[in-house]
Amino acid sequence: MRKVLLLLCLIMTLPAYAQAASDIIATYKYSDGSMVTLCTRDSKHVRMDTSPTSYMLLSQGKIYSVNRDDDGTWHAMDMDKMKSMGSGFTSMFGGGDTPEYDVRYEKTGKTEKIAGYNGNIYTAVVFEDGKIVSRDEIVLSSHSNIKKLTEGWIAVASRMTNMGSSFEDCTSEAKKMGYGGMLRYGDSMRLTNLKIKNLNASYYKLPDGTQQVQVQQPTQQQTSDNTGISNDAKEIGQDAKQATKDEVKEGVRNMISDIFN
Repeated sequence: MRKVLLLLCLIMTLPAYAQAASDIIATYKYSDGSMVTLCTRDSKHVRMDTSPTSYMLLSQGKIYSVNRDDDGTWHAMDMDKMKSMGSGFTSMFGGGDTPEYDVRYEKTGKTEKIAGYNGNIYTAVVFEDGKIVSRDEIVLSSHSNIKKLTEGWIAVASRMTNMGSSFEDCTSEAKKMGYGGMLRYGDSMRLTNLKIKNLNASYYKLPDGTQQVQVQQPTQQQTSDNTGISNDAKEIGQDAKQATKDEVKEGVRNMISDIFN
């Protein structure tokens, strides 16, 4: 009895993070064989590794693209600054208004087990400006681990450029409807492994000695030069805009990988 009481006292005095694992580590596989590992503690601490030397990091209110060069030096780019510059370039090339996306789910009544988690199979119908642009099978799970994992996806997608908007809409709609988080999207991506453990707080911080990549705004001279070729730029922009729409019509299948390439 004394040993039991002593054990209970020790457990009660341990910090909360030592009593229960708080980080979810999940690996997804894409149709081309590439892998991505997403780790999340909450919607403010997310890290997505795309290779041993490259990852996206959402931490302390910032989102970074982090890379290690051949000399072993880490470099980080503030993606919020890059996004603000991107809006200027989009305007210069005739980007126009951002399309409106809507996602609707159709129940199939079927289920599927993926990476040890049971999920319900739906058909996700994605609309762009009121028109159907894709219709794909999606497997969603209401398990708390998968919900937390999906919140990590949404947190990253919402901070990136509009290229991730349809994926964000898709996952957000599933959450709103109570359908849960994503286990599989068509044949494009599938959860292959999920672990729960405590990661060191430093995992969600930039490595020591990381060099910040400076995002430079266009100079006044560059702006003047751009004005001189505005007509050509607009024509190119229209082609680029159409190409982007064509890519969007591939649906959320490509959106997820586009965010991190």
